[in-house]
Amino acid sequence: MPDAPEKAFSAAKGPGQADLWAGKTGETWAAFHPELDAMVGPLGRAAMDAADPQPGERVLDVGCGAGETALELARRVRPGGTVTGVDVSPPLLAVARARADAADLSGIRFLEADAGTLAATDAPVDLVYSRLGVMFFSDPAAGFANLRRLMRTGGRLVFACWGPRAENAWAALPVEILRRHVHDLEPPVPRAPGPFAFEERDHIASVLEEAGYADVEIARWASPVAIGGWDASVEEAVRFFLSVGPAAAALRDRGPGLRAALARDLDGLARAHAGPSGVRFPASAFIVTAKA
Repeated sequence: MPDAPEKAFSAAKGPGQADLWAGKTGETWAAFHPELDAMVGPLGRAAMDAADPQPGERVLDVGCGAGETALELARRVRPGGTVTGVDVSPPLLAVARARADAADLSGIRFLEADAGTLAATDAPVDLVYSRLGVMFFSDPAAGFANLRRLMRTGGRLVFACWGPRAENAWAALPVEILRRHVHDLEPPVPRAPGPFAFEERDHIASVLEEAGYADVEIARWASPVAIGGWDASVEEAVRFFLSVGPAAAALRDRGPGLRAALARDLDGLARAHAGPSGVRFPASAFIVTAKA
């Protein structure tokens, strides 16, 4: 069984990302966790294969979300290994703990904390792993330096992050549709905390070098991703787009007219990418490895 919920090792959290993920965004992602796992699960497993967790190792899962990666890590490090999943979102952690309870896995616990300022762990960790969880650091170099402080000498850092947004049609095309209807939509800020904070290889390498890591390697991953769940219908894909991501954020402050217009255009987009195995969009990511 997983350990009881803990906050003992958490440093103070800033108001930005923590507030966002504690509220409606976290609740929505918790509700859509099966669809999100279907979308990014293959990328997460590729990064985990690169990490090669071993029995008996201590692992820190950064931005563990609804727990899929933490549970798989716990399976891979048994017997004798431990996994600490860290996330700032109480709704997502509630799902993670429930899933761990149902799986009856030992050696796994979850902390509500900002990994970028996490004060301590029980012992130095062998592996820091993250599936799309490190792009939200307000100060990336400081956040990664803090993670290195939690690792043993020679410990491994492995994470997956989205590559260039232009190579991620699942994100770029819905934003193009959104811009047709929301004319005051602000352009993205390069390298700002968010899904595409690490879309530049050179930026990743620079941040990790500043944080003190060695042997940095950045491998490209490219594959279509499932939108709305495995074998999803067009309607399920449209519901996903309207609930998670930039369209959902725009709809929070605007009326039902925009929702109807977006739903119509997103329906056409999803139909253009639908096939026998559901709705698939091109995606590109990086799998990054380094040593403390």
